Amino acid sequence: MKRYIRAGRLGVYSGEALETYNKLTNNISSYTPNQFYVNEKYGQIFYINNSGYLHILQKENGCVEDYILTKDNKLKFDSTYCRSKYDKEAWEQFKGMIKTAERV
Repeated sequence: MKRYIRAGRLGVYSGEALETYNKLTNNISSYTPNQFYVNEKYGQIFYINNSGYLHILQKENGCVEDYILTKDNKLKFDSTYCRSKYDKEAWEQFKGMIKTAERV
């Protein structure tokens, strides 16, 4: 389901955070919640959750760390996704989602 973003109405960001949001998302006007995207200029993987918050994914030591862009233009750690011998199927699915991320 595509959602239309209108800064200031449906979006949760304003000021400097909105500038960062627009820079990382390359000013996309519509998105599918929780779908991975890649900013080709910066090589940054991100997704926008159902509430409109931008999540930025960073690879660290074989894991992927998930940060949320806050309203005050800071990154807040959210979670870590790591390959686990107990959940190989979920990890492979996650890697597949990153490989098929839409380029913006």
